[in-house]
Amino acid sequence: MRMVVQYIHLHVWSYTTWLGYSDASDEDLNRICKKLAEKGVTLDQRGELLAERSLCVSAIMGTQDYRSFRKYMISQHTKNLRDILPLVLNPTTNRLDAGRDLAVVVAKAFDLSAQLFTCGWTFIISMPEAGAKFARPSMRARNSEVEPLDLQMRGTRIRFAVTPFVTLRDDSGLAIVTRNIDRSSVLIEQTTLRFTIPPSPQFFPFPNTMCSPVWSNNIHMQHVTTQTDSTTPHRDPYTLAKCGGGKRRQADLGLGIPAPRHTVVAWHSRGD
Repeated sequence: MRMVVQYIHLHVWSYTTWLGYSDASDEDLNRICKKLAEKGVTLDQRGELLAERSLCVSAIMGTQDYRSFRKYMISQHTKNLRDILPLVLNPTTNRLDAGRDLAVVVAKAFDLSAQLFTCGWTFIISMPEAGAKFARPSMRARNSEVEPLDLQMRGTRIRFAVTPFVTLRDDSGLAIVTRNIDRSSVLIEQTTLRFTIPPSPQFFPFPNTMCSPVWSNNIHMQHVTTQTDSTTPHRDPYTLAKCGGGKRRQADLGLGIPAPRHTVVAWHSRGD
């Protein structure tokens, strides 16, 4: 899926897919789009360039040869995708059905490209890079049920982006107006965190006890242990915790035994 989406993003939803109709239209589109990519373009100039680009594509769509041009471009993009996808295609898939379905996808993408370049707005389409930090406003995790804000606050990194992040930019007014159209669908990394907590009655009801792994609120508790000296009398963990771990304090209480070690807990978010 990522390969198809990325190809459409780079080649179909690009002004280059409208090149080849005529020398005059190619010259206009190259000039307009190169000017739009330059730095220092004012808001008024950008609005005029977008209107001119929209007029150029609309002129192509209004000619009698547009249907043949559209059919040719769809066949070219479909052929390119059919040359790429066999590397990852399931061997049991029917190639004829896959090719026909692929042509339908490309046709819809080409028609959407026509709408993108005739509406007079700018659509910023980008794929997040692998290893980037998860951002709630622009991403949604496919393999986690954790709240997006929690993922962002933890600094969770993404492993793979499946679909792009789409932003609408309107340059027709007195100021630039942006709006998020669609968030990027990503797979996040499932990391294991380790931290140390002191013993408490909630986790350690008895000394020398190992708790079984338990799922609770998507948190997996692993390897929860507490140790005391087997040669000394047992005391409940709460009393030992009150000692503060100091030998002098233990002697004052008349316990005469070492406090239990702090317990290392490993946990990770439970993904689908």
